[in-house]
Amino acid sequence: MNMQTVRTGTFADQVRTVERMAHTEKYKDFIQVITRAQEKVPTIILHSQEQMADMKRSCSPGPNGVRSVMTFDKTFNLTDLHVTSALYKNVALLNSRTMEHPGFFGSFFLHGNSDFRVFSQFFQHIALEFADSSNPVLGSDEEKSMRNAMAFAFPDAGILTCNRHLHGNCVNYLTDKIGAPHAPKMRLLSTIFGDNGLVHSTGEVVF
Repeated sequence: MNMQTVRTGTFADQVRTVERMAHTEKYKDFIQVITRAQEKVPTIILHSQEQMADMKRSCSPGPNGVRSVMTFDKTFNLTDLHVTSALYKNVALLNSRTMEHPGFFGSFFLHGNSDFRVFSQFFQHIALEFADSSNPVLGSDEEKSMRNAMAFAFPDAGILTCNRHLHGNCVNYLTDKIGAPHAPKMRLLSTIFGDNGLVHSTGEVVF
């Protein structure tokens, strides 16, 4: 993408530029949906068909029952827009050094507003792509509007909360809200998030 071209002019000019790009041979497979709604910043959904097919394969149960969680992460302060990205582990590949499945981007959502209706555009688009697959397992931070939109688009899917975001929220609460001393704070965090912590429980009984 010629970012120098996209960044010139007003935001409306930039959206029109993307709309023109969507009709070009180079970008027509990547720019999937551009939505304009009254009193809302336009939204754009980006992914190639190959990206979506790979994500569907990795996030659906395989012959051995292994599949990836499809996680969503929203970035802040990226120009005038937010970018929410879908990420997953490609279970068809294995890193020979770490012996783990590598992480891939599955889809991108460019949006200025972050309410339930706006997020629903993105998740219902993905739900349609997964219509011929089993329900994926989803993950995100604790943003209420995002999680409500997930549950609306995937009513039968499992929705997890990302450990990284939970850890950050716990640190902020213990440090900024209640001013916990360092030593007991670290013991509590280790009990929850350490190598043998609660988040690594293998079932309800162990938890």
